[in-house]
Amino acid sequence: MEYDITKREIKLDREINNLDELVIKFKKILERHVDYVIISGYVSILLGRSRATEDVDLFIKKISFENFLELYEDLKKNGFWCLNAEDPKEIFSFLKYNMAVRFSIENKSIPNFEVKFPKREVDEETFEDFIVVKLPKDNIKISALVLCPKF
Repeated sequence: MEYDITKREIKLDREINNLDELVIKFKKILERHVDYVIISGYVSILLGRSRATEDVDLFIKKISFENFLELYEDLKKNGFWCLNAEDPKEIFSFLKYNMAVRFSIENKSIPNFEVKFPKREVDEETFEDFIVVKLPKDNIKISALVLCPKF
């Protein structure tokens, strides 16, 4: 592992596992529609902690329902489903009222992605104060390690 503090990048030269592959697939869809940052437990796993997880927590910037609908359709087209609800209006209302929604590969419940809008100022700061983790196959944005929020 190499950390370049001036570029705010961590270079990981390790084998990509199935969870990493899934995270890369999911974040590629997100990037087409909205800014994101991965937070909490998966960050420690990505950086070498040996533990299991059932979910990957992340913030997405607040977006309009129209933009969310495009994101939702793209997720569905790529084999993801929402565990909370099927109706995009209902799913968006969860986000709008500061509740998380979970997406997973169709017909599976774990691992899943716990997606939420930022609630507090410190949550908003994760979009400005992030680190790029460079993996052999792609890059992933994570929150600054001092900003990993607790839920």
